[in-house]
Amino acid sequence: MEVIGPVGLANRAMQAYSLAYGGAADRLVDSGRIRFSHLEAGDVFEVRIGLSVEAIAMKHRPESLAYRIEVAGRRLAFTGDTEWCEGLEVLSKDADLLVVDCTDLESGDGHHLSYRELEQRGHLLGARRIILSHLGESARTHAESFIYEVADDGLVVDI
Repeated sequence: MEVIGPVGLANRAMQAYSLAYGGAADRLVDSGRIRFSHLEAGDVFEVRIGLSVEAIAMKHRPESLAYRIEVAGRRLAFTGDTEWCEGLEVLSKDADLLVVDCTDLESGDGHHLSYRELEQRGHLLGARRIILSHLGESARTHAESFIYEVADDGLVVDI
């Protein structure tokens, strides 16, 4: 199995695995049954022919990335935590679906996007469809009035 993610992913994943399974974590890596590939901003990883993952820098922590996954001509883009940044516009360009952080209603806390910011600047995002995720309490209580779809546990989306 190949696990793809930011620098530091292997260490964090194996720490979590070790908490649950003790020494089995080392045996898993040593067996070759799991392999980690690290992406940095600007990297494009060809998983297989017709499936690629591109990493784009976000503004949250220095190592924060968002990802564009392309398969069969369809593009899914998603962020983790982020503020508004140039990378967000690059990420969403020509995406069929953008799943984006929207923690607050009125104003971001300096590390997250707010609904008002997305409402005002959403025209700069090039995605055909936008779904908001990571809603905090202030955003969730007003979600019914949002112009964008809102993710919820168990949501299944066709792209």
